[in-house]
Amino acid sequence: MHYLGQVVGTYYADLIVEGRVIVEVKSVERIIKAHIAQTLNYLNATRLKLGLVLNFNRHTVDVERLVL
Repeated sequence: MHYLGQVVGTYYADLIVEGRVIVEVKSVERIIKAHIAQTLNYLNATRLKLGLVLNFNRHTVDVERLVL
């Protein structure tokens, strides 16, 4: 991660698909606002437009689709 030309941190995506989609994988009781905010921050930092938050802690997979 860069800010004003300086490295300010390191980010490792759970998964980036085709250089276009950030996928955040969770195993939590439910997806909360903090998970959404985290993924939106990753989208802003990478300048990508599409993100998915996947939650595998249920019988079915919960998916939140985020678009900038």
